[in-house]
Amino acid sequence: MRHYLRLAIAVLVVMLLSGVNAYAKKPMVTRHDAQYLEKGVKITVQWQSTEPIVSVKVAAGKEAKVVKIDPYSNKRNPDGYQGEEDIVVETETSSSLASISYTIQLEDEDGQRSNLVTGQVKVPAAAGAAAAAGMAATGMPAAVPQEDQWGKEKLAGTSGTSSTGGTSGAGDIVDKLRQVAQTLASPPVVHDLTVNNPGSNTVTFKTKATHSVGLQAVKFRVFSADNKQVDSQDIEAKGTVWEGTSKDFTLPAGKYFVIAQAVDAAGNTSPEKKTNFTITGTASVELPQQPQAEQPQYEQPQPEPEQPQVEQPQPQPEQPQQQSQSSQPQQNLPSVSEPVIFSNGNIAGVQSSPTRETTFAINAKYWVTFIYTYHYFNNGMEPGTIALRHGDGTVYGPWQAAGALGQGGVRNAYWFVMPDVEIKPGNYTVIDSDRATWSHNAGSSGAGFVEIRGVKIDA
Repeated sequence: MRHYLRLAIAVLVVMLLSGVNAYAKKPMVTRHDAQYLEKGVKITVQWQSTEPIVSVKVAAGKEAKVVKIDPYSNKRNPDGYQGEEDIVVETETSSSLASISYTIQLEDEDGQRSNLVTGQVKVPAAAGAAAAAGMAATGMPAAVPQEDQWGKEKLAGTSGTSSTGGTSGAGDIVDKLRQVAQTLASPPVVHDLTVNNPGSNTVTFKTKATHSVGLQAVKFRVFSADNKQVDSQDIEAKGTVWEGTSKDFTLPAGKYFVIAQAVDAAGNTSPEKKTNFTITGTASVELPQQPQAEQPQYEQPQPEPEQPQVEQPQPQPEQPQQQSQSSQPQQNLPSVSEPVIFSNGNIAGVQSSPTRETTFAINAKYWVTFIYTYHYFNNGMEPGTIALRHGDGTVYGPWQAAGALGQGGVRNAYWFVMPDVEIKPGNYTVIDSDRATWSHNAGSSGAGFVEIRGVKIDA
């Protein structure tokens, strides 16, 4: 009997210790606060985690947003990693609201998610008065007590009948908040990943993706053995379940690995599914990135030698200069130690021509030391200029950018500047001189990739 009692105690101890270890690995929000903006909410979140945090999911009012965290934002400490991020969520405001509710959830690189953290930010009385004045100017009546009672009924989740005989739509706000929480807590999932025809130079990848609300796309990225991305595809996916095969990938002989990732309708990404494979076909196939370095030679005018001899000396000195420029080695981005002021980039597949403006907001003066934008499919374009435009029309810049190598050795994929300029508080739009090659994806909500670094200037 004593033997069984000791065994039971030992099992309980192991279970308790396992529970403690599992809990210790869960990321934690250590501090959060929010600031009301003219058309949204700025949320500041600090964390402590055993593993680096890779994304923060936030919702404010009726809007939800996922922000990818720069690895440099995770600072080592004795308990793992700590960090801080400022996130701006654009959301509609109303004169009848006294506050706006928000939620926060962290996710680390192991896929562990923190508990949902909630909070509220007060709507200043001046903002409510301005909204009411705007309604009066358009001939609309200001908020009345009946409107407040209607809002309370919605929040209470009660039911009833309106004065017109229809249902009152009770529970609308509660249902929407529940939907936001469900979206934040349930990212999409990618199941088993299979490589088809690895014995040839042309392969495809088969997988299945699911999400409780709705999918947007499934992304495939292929990397060489030295961790360089050599090709990618974005496959459109609709509904809650997608099962299918990628398009053909043509690769030379060698060792590779592929990463599949699903994106839902809100822009949330699934944990990565990775599979190694080897191409045993011939090695004469060129990788998709290789022709980009040869484009300047292809674009040089061929008929010029046939022009009259008088005009030939004029273009000839320019051609060797272009060739020598493209043949010069290009470095990676310079190392910058200043904190990130704003960043919206991520490692998923990209496309060109952003569908929305790249904007950010700051509530204090900053000394900006470094900015880069991303131009992966640049067609050999040399770097142009970058500028920042304040909401009041003030323009900082433009500054002439330099180029740096991107994934797969793509020249001038990064455009970077070191402006060393002080900018004032407010809302900003990033201006890039070549929007047609500026990279974006669903993770950036269609806005061009940018990262801005600098230091805050104390008042």
